[in-house]
Amino acid sequence: MSTRTLLSVALLAFAGLAHAGTPELPNIPAYTTNVAQAPYNAKNDGTNDNTTAIQTAINDVSNKGGGTVEIPGPGVYLSGPLTMKSKINLQIDAGATLRMLPKASWSGTLPLLSLTSLHDVAISGGGGIDGQGGGWWPTSAGSGLYMIYFTSCNTVLVQNVTVSNAPKQQIVFKSSKGGNITIQGVTIRAPSSHAATPSHNTDGIDLVGTNCVIQNCDISTGDDNIALGTSSGGVPAADILVTNCAFGDGHGMTIGSNTAGGVSNLTVINCTFNGTDCGIRMKSDNATSG
Repeated sequence: MSTRTLLSVALLAFAGLAHAGTPELPNIPAYTTNVAQAPYNAKNDGTNDNTTAIQTAINDVSNKGGGTVEIPGPGVYLSGPLTMKSKINLQIDAGATLRMLPKASWSGTLPLLSLTSLHDVAISGGGGIDGQGGGWWPTSAGSGLYMIYFTSCNTVLVQNVTVSNAPKQQIVFKSSKGGNITIQGVTIRAPSSHAATPSHNTDGIDLVGTNCVIQNCDISTGDDNIALGTSSGGVPAADILVTNCAFGDGHGMTIGSNTAGGVSNLTVINCTFNGTDCGIRMKSDNATSG
């Protein structure tokens, strides 16, 4: 489809016109710790591996009942796979970047951030999360390595961060029975699939869950800007509002291809599509539970 600008002012509703209300937001205790301070002493030099320092801070805050783990700016904090906990806000301050170790130093296929069966969890701040995906894209589009992976999480907030250059999909809610999900003010970037060095399969947001809002986001990437639906478990994507978002490079606002649990009560309104391959893209069919 030719390059163009579309203003979405219509509603998509697969099963009625009701859409998501206001999802419940996480309840995060007031306690805060800073990963750059003792006893963690994470380094912001873009060279040292801070996996142990950051994971220890997450574990310690969790053991205290929850709170905020702050990654202060400025600087680049290299890290391997991290496991989040319930009642934790990972706050990446403006000027700070949490960056994946390069492909040559990455062991296995765990994502940078794993969030499994959690509740009341947030990723926030004005900083960035970067995947150094250039080393992965030429070989199997990231070899299955997601960057931020939520499974069966409830009461989730992702807010104001910039997410970029994942090896594969960037923010993923897949095959999970999650709900009360809010994604707002998030910028997502990866090279177009048509670029000289493309980033195939770098979906911006893959979402399955109920009572979800995606708003005020700016997504330009190498595959689906947003994709809804799942291929396993019969998990529904339902009661979802996508509003005031800007879509640039990418394949569009996509339903499917796999929709085993169904997609229902979806509203897409007041969004712009500028240079996107498709606008609202329904690609599910009978073979994929369409």
